Amino acid sequence: MSKYTAERIALDIIKSGKKLPQLPSVSQRLLFLSRQPIDKIDVTSLSRLIESDPALTATILQLANSPVFGTLKKIVGIRQAIMHIGLEETISSVYDYFYRGVLPRFPQLKGFSGKDYWDHSWACATANRMLGHPFHALMGKAVPGEMYIVGLLHGIGKLFLAISRPDDFQRCLDSARDLNVTFEQAEKNIFGTTDAEIAYNILKEWNFPEHISTAIRHFYSPLGADKEYRGLAALTQLAHYIANISRI
Repeated sequence: MSKYTAERIALDIIKSGKKLPQLPSVSQRLLFLSRQPIDKIDVTSLSRLIESDPALTATILQLANSPVFGTLKKIVGIRQAIMHIGLEETISSVYDYFYRGVLPRFPQLKGFSGKDYWDHSWACATANRMLGHPFHALMGKAVPGEMYIVGLLHGIGKLFLAISRPDDFQRCLDSARDLNVTFEQAEKNIFGTTDAEIAYNILKEWNFPEHISTAIRHFYSPLGADKEYRGLAALTQLAHYIANISRI
């Protein structure tokens, strides 16, 4: 039942006055790049993609020159910036830039804000990327860039529920707190489905790769995924748990 309810809600969101934004073409090419092992990524191609977006270029240069990465000499070129902060951090920053910019703003709700949403998404994405690192991957075929995307977008269904049905979403927040149940259970009680199921249907409209969409769909219950997708869903569940216990 939840499958069909999720499809109906996703369709309502897609057909509503709030049109889903189209991801920039450069982000699609970056998605392809991220699906390759780090040692296979061509830095020159990545540099050109970043340089095609002036605002993104400024963001990467600002990051490279920030105290976090400490440099004695000002970095003025994208290739130099990539080499300074590293490929993984560069790709992660690119996705943060695109998805935060293209997705709608989280509405004002009691007990949950846009900052809460993005902080938790970032924490889950970072944990997922680390879990998928080739030096200590818990799943042999995990690619850190893909792991980061799944972690960053694992809660996108919450975003669209909060925008399209803010009153019901607030009821979920209140119910989870007052009844001391998981947010997933509160969603099932109120919507008849979960944000992860809704996210799956929305991401299909965006033509995301099936394994990314499916991992997000099943991160609450990885055993429900087909065997080939179960590992990625399970790691995302673990990353979600790590983000939760970190209090982010």
